[in-house]
Amino acid sequence: MSPVEAGDQPHYELEAFSLAYDHDRDLANDYALDARVRPILPKGFDTRHAYQYEPGGPFISVHHVGLPLLLTPAVPFTAALNWANPRLQIWPLHVELIALAALSAQLLYLILCLLSPTRRWLRRAVWASIAFSPPLIVYANQVFPDQPAALLALVVVYALLRAPSRGWLFTGALAAAALPWLHVRFLPVAVLLAIAVSYRALTGLEPKPRTRAAQARWAAMSLAPLVVSVTAMSIAFSVWYGSPLPNAQYKFIHSPAGLDSAYGSLARGIWGSDSGMLPYAPVFILALAALPLVVRRFGRLGLLALTIAGVYMAGVTWQGAIGPGFSFPGRFEVILLPLLAIPLLLLVQELRWGRVAFAGLAALTLGLTVALVIEPIPAVAGVPGQTGPAVRYVLWDWFVDLWPQVDALDGGYPDAGAVAAWTAGLVALGVVVWLSARRARRAPDTGAGL
Repeated sequence: MSPVEAGDQPHYELEAFSLAYDHDRDLANDYALDARVRPILPKGFDTRHAYQYEPGGPFISVHHVGLPLLLTPAVPFTAALNWANPRLQIWPLHVELIALAALSAQLLYLILCLLSPTRRWLRRAVWASIAFSPPLIVYANQVFPDQPAALLALVVVYALLRAPSRGWLFTGALAAAALPWLHVRFLPVAVLLAIAVSYRALTGLEPKPRTRAAQARWAAMSLAPLVVSVTAMSIAFSVWYGSPLPNAQYKFIHSPAGLDSAYGSLARGIWGSDSGMLPYAPVFILALAALPLVVRRFGRLGLLALTIAGVYMAGVTWQGAIGPGFSFPGRFEVILLPLLAIPLLLLVQELRWGRVAFAGLAALTLGLTVALVIEPIPAVAGVPGQTGPAVRYVLWDWFVDLWPQVDALDGGYPDAGAVAAWTAGLVALGVVVWLSARRARRAPDTGAGL
């Protein structure tokens, strides 16, 4: 159930070996060591992802160092796996990522417990529909920074939702500060999450500081870890890449012509049958329609949460500047997908018809997961030079065909009419959810309120 390992993944793994054994980021010797390359890619690297940023300097990876650092504890275990199949030697790295995914799932369940302490069957059903959805199941063992980033985001959200003590808020601030080290695209998310933590320190810290000055100090201290983190990253980037800018490592990489517009990238990432997340996890349709309930339930903090998601999605789709490449649909959305369990839980708690709709879409989503396990992915959509259809499941081909088609190989656009129809339907469903929730006779379970 694992896409072919290519593109970024082996380079993250190779740098983890370099950090563990050589204690540096210089990959010049690592590409030449068969003992390191063969377990990762038996046929060797056809494209290298390291550059000499300074004359006479080391060859530094174009990728952020956070994920390789995270993988280094598992590297010593690979040396003991000298089995006939060299690919088995890197399984400890994947096992570590699976453990982090399991931790993310457990943390998500604790968040749902805070929101719904009484209705166990509802929160368990919502949790299962999200935690076992195809995107999250696929990326549980993939060597990409998105799944660890989702764990850090969940830590921040948990710190915000529980009765906020100084210790938990500082833990949330540390988790937000670690995000930019995984990838530059997480920097705006980290900034806004740190602001959310600071806002909670001003409005909900328990026990409350005696004076406003003390409250303000705690709010400022919530931003300190991010300031230190970004400062340290700027200094490190100046040494590694010759520039303190967070995108300094990409100065040798030029985006090819003919990329999608922001509209095209966003439509493909959400609706497209070859690269969108919704065709493979339709329960997220209901979760997206329930986003207004987040604002209704959490007020300003909910509005800030939607702003964070909007800024992130705008950043990763701006002029199609970056794409998920060799990966399963929904990769860039993985950092946000677990959190969609929150609006989904609010919906099924408040609306009876919402529970009926959820039952159908959740069953379809879990059915897609089963189909994915039974029929492993033979190829990945959007890979240059790929021939034949995009990713398909024989068991669910009829369902995938409902979605807007995209010519992924030529950088084409989704069918504008189909995207407009689906988007209008989602907006209309969101309006129905909002109006239905307003008319609901009984208030939802509040749990640990904000």
